[in-house]
Amino acid sequence: METRTKDDQTEGDPDFVSSVSLRHLSKELKYNYYDCYTQHEGGMESMDGHAKVIIKYLADQILPGKIIEAGSRAEGTMTPSHDGFGYTLQADSDFMYEIDTTGFNTTLTLEDTEHPGFVNFCIDSKEHLPYIFLNSVLENEFSKCMRISPSKLKLHLSLAFEILINMMKNNLENIDHDIFEGFQTRTEIIGPAVRLKCFPQEEIFEPECTFMLGNEDELEDTDLPKSLKVREIDVALAIRFNDWPKQASGWLTRQRKWPNKSLLKISADEGFHVVPKSSTKDITNYEWRLSFARVDCILLKSIANTSQCKHCYRIFKCFVKYHLSHPKLVSTYHCKTIFLWTLERFPPDTWTEDNLGHRFLGLLDGLLHALVMRQLPQYYIPSDNLLNKFKDKTDFVDTVCQKLSDMRRNPFSYIYRLGTYAWDDEMQGFTIEEMIHWNEKPEKERYPMSEEDIFYERNQDTENK
Repeated sequence: METRTKDDQTEGDPDFVSSVSLRHLSKELKYNYYDCYTQHEGGMESMDGHAKVIIKYLADQILPGKIIEAGSRAEGTMTPSHDGFGYTLQADSDFMYEIDTTGFNTTLTLEDTEHPGFVNFCIDSKEHLPYIFLNSVLENEFSKCMRISPSKLKLHLSLAFEILINMMKNNLENIDHDIFEGFQTRTEIIGPAVRLKCFPQEEIFEPECTFMLGNEDELEDTDLPKSLKVREIDVALAIRFNDWPKQASGWLTRQRKWPNKSLLKISADEGFHVVPKSSTKDITNYEWRLSFARVDCILLKSIANTSQCKHCYRIFKCFVKYHLSHPKLVSTYHCKTIFLWTLERFPPDTWTEDNLGHRFLGLLDGLLHALVMRQLPQYYIPSDNLLNKFKDKTDFVDTVCQKLSDMRRNPFSYIYRLGTYAWDDEMQGFTIEEMIHWNEKPEKERYPMSEEDIFYERNQDTENK
């Protein structure tokens, strides 16, 4: 007797775990998350104004370099969010700042460490280093090799940001001097990046661009999301190396269905970066993390923004963000890693509207399996387990696994419509009762031409009760 697996299921079959119709699930995912299908190209032209000024001053006053596109904005994988006034496509204000090392006049070398995915970043001379690097050097009396401390480097960058902002506020002749007026600012270190937080102090309303501001203590007292009032800008310093790292050599040769050889070559030619992030929180740890953010961007930009696999990935990210945020264990990077591994088995051209539900459940299965096993291999360096730090957080991981397992068994219970006027604490999208009522309607009535028809009917039902 032939045994069938989950991968053998067709869109007309019921799901093995939840018993829901995969065809039905595909339609409901597309319908309830249709705004994930509205995707615009990313680009630095949409960078937040505060970020533009900070980066400009960083390059002019502290450290020569340039912005490198990375993250969901560049990859075309932003997810929709409702802000109380309408839709916005969410993208983290995360920027890689590639340092121009041509003036360092030193040899840059990397030493492997006992932790996969991490290296020691070394130089042989500090004579021409910028001061931000100069104060981060650890000299070795037995060797000419000097290491750069990632924790000290980020600390000095944080201080430099504070100095820059004071300079801008006091420089009345500069056209950008007033961009931080009315803002309190604070810097903090988040992973490999320095985060600049800007807290507005007054309320400004403009017809064309609603910009909600308020005192930091009042941010939680308003009905509008905090993102409208606080600007967070993450800047990760990065140093580029043009060759491909030995630790990731297996990625170029392993058997898979995607990416093809041509895309592999383009990706490898891009090289890699190192960013100031150690494997532990110990400030005496001098490790830097290998970063493949630009390669991620190349791979994902090779897939059309309108492709079904990108739609499915955005829906997956929405599910994780809105249903697995407490406790906060699963990151968008974990989601992207699951997605990239899945693409190796199921290339982009095999994702269709009809198998959307099947592929979506496959992503949930991959995440659940990774969390249960506490094992998620980094995409380029599989020996680097991204969930290794969760092994001592059993209670938190078990809580997320239980919720994810329930999502997997009852997917319809977690399908919320991210629609206009549906974003409130009492009713985030459709309730399961409304969904059942909607599913009983003829298909031509269930898929109206505009979302206003949906909410008009809901409001009418509410008024008649």
